[in-house]
Amino acid sequence: MMKRSKLFGLKGLGGGQSSYDDSFRRMVVRDYETGNLSVSQLAVKYGIKNHDVKNWKKRFRGDIAVITTINEIAMTPEEQKDQAALKKELAALKKEV
Repeated sequence: MMKRSKLFGLKGLGGGQSSYDDSFRRMVVRDYETGNLSVSQLAVKYGIKNHDVKNWKKRFRGDIAVITTINEIAMTPEEQKDQAALKKELAALKKEV
């Protein structure tokens, strides 16, 4: 993993925004929950600190799980089957990488 200073120069070392709204925080946690990016990668992607991502994960993890459960309940059995197949495919692709 490349250091932030290597990616963004000295500007990348500076502090970012000190306050974020909950919708942004939830978006970052949702991005983490999908399993596509690590905490460090999310911090770089959004220009935030690792500890912010970790704190938000703890704070919003339950909220995201409830939203996910509600979305799954709203799906038809066919959609749930398709989603399960896609999750398996994604897991297999991640193992290849």
